[in-house]
Amino acid sequence: MKKILLFLSAFFGLCANQVKTEEIKEVEKIEQNSFKSIGKKMFSDLKFNGFGFARYFGNFGRDGEGMSQQYRIKLDVTTGAIYGYSVTGGLFFSQGTSTPDVGSVTHGSVQGSRGVAYNDNFSDRFGIGVFYASKQMDFEKLQLKFDIGRMNLQSPLNDKNLDMASGAHISLKYQGIEYFFSYSNSWMSDNFAYVIRQSNPKANASDTTTLSNQQAAAIGIGNDLFLLGASGKNIFGGLDFNVTFGNAVNFIDYMLFLDGQYKIKRDYGEFGVRAQIAMAGLNTTPNLLLGGNRGKSIYSDLKNTLKDQAKNRGVYNISLSYKISGYGIKAGFLKSFGDGYGVLMTSKGGLDVVGKMWLSNFTATYEGFGFLSSGSKKDSDIQVIYATTDYSFKFPLKIALDVAYVTGKNNFVLTNAVQNSKNTKDKFRDLSFVELTPSIKYSFTKQLDLSMASSFYFGDLNKIRVMAELKYNF
Repeated sequence: MKKILLFLSAFFGLCANQVKTEEIKEVEKIEQNSFKSIGKKMFSDLKFNGFGFARYFGNFGRDGEGMSQQYRIKLDVTTGAIYGYSVTGGLFFSQGTSTPDVGSVTHGSVQGSRGVAYNDNFSDRFGIGVFYASKQMDFEKLQLKFDIGRMNLQSPLNDKNLDMASGAHISLKYQGIEYFFSYSNSWMSDNFAYVIRQSNPKANASDTTTLSNQQAAAIGIGNDLFLLGASGKNIFGGLDFNVTFGNAVNFIDYMLFLDGQYKIKRDYGEFGVRAQIAMAGLNTTPNLLLGGNRGKSIYSDLKNTLKDQAKNRGVYNISLSYKISGYGIKAGFLKSFGDGYGVLMTSKGGLDVVGKMWLSNFTATYEGFGFLSSGSKKDSDIQVIYATTDYSFKFPLKIALDVAYVTGKNNFVLTNAVQNSKNTKDKFRDLSFVELTPSIKYSFTKQLDLSMASSFYFGDLNKIRVMAELKYNF
């Protein structure tokens, strides 16, 4: 009997172990399938965002001739969301310049037999652009999203493709309105980067040699940056709006952007009116914190010259528009107030001002509305009267004509070519001029466009600038 009990005990123990083994295998199989489905979802739902372009620029006329080529690729990839979590990473490649000056040629644009070489040109970059993680939570009437890592600054105060920051971004969508808040402990505006490079930054105040272009390209700003705002489209039957506020501690006291546009649609066309205000204030005792990629502080003469810059700056911009079928027309007026007009972290940002090239394609540094650019000079001002008209054909071709009259104590930057033609060593002068730009754009597909423009300048500037661009949007 005892032997029988021992046998039964061993038999049932073996069966139990077999059942447990089968259960473990089943659990492992479920887990493996789960991991496979997660991996499949992450990679099958990949989202691509960005662009690539090839540009050709040329200068002609009394104020100097020069040629340049520019190539750029920005490709961001976002994984499929797993329980609301996703990761975004991106590559950024840039080679060449959009601002040819006197004597510049395109002979060396290929940069070697194997393609682009890493060199000491400030604008040439290749590497990881963005890398951040996201968490999105969807509710019945509300969507909440968190981003943390290295990302582009997304606001009308910035260049959304180039300005970088490491930090966190929170957005909330509710009933057609999106609210956002972002914090950055290290950041850099592309426009600021060029101005800082021009200030000949050094490793420290006692150095006699300035940083190379490669070293200067790695500088970041350490003043904590806070941005918050709200925006909405088609609110109250046709109102689009955007409100954004920014602060860089001990550097920029405030940056404020207000944008409102109201559209009325009728059988005989769409009418629109738009009003924008942008303002910025420099700290009374500004302390610009600059650092390199090895954790060392950087010295720049900007820290001293900032004390003499415009304290409170502002611009307002008003325009009227009309569209019917494929035809559109817009006219407006921009004027500054306060003691300067440098109100943004980039040259144009969300300001809806006409002109293809006067805003940012002369020197890539001082023109436009950058906080550290021409409009940062105390008692500078600007007025712009502008109009544009365009027509889209039934086939994918669009033609347009822009005209802008720019005047005021605008402290406009002069290229080397203009300085030579005017026999002056002045880098900045108050200029009045007209930009007249016909342009054409052909869309091969929804993603691939070819566009060409030619800007003619009259008045205190006498030159012609041409641009051709082949662009693909991912």
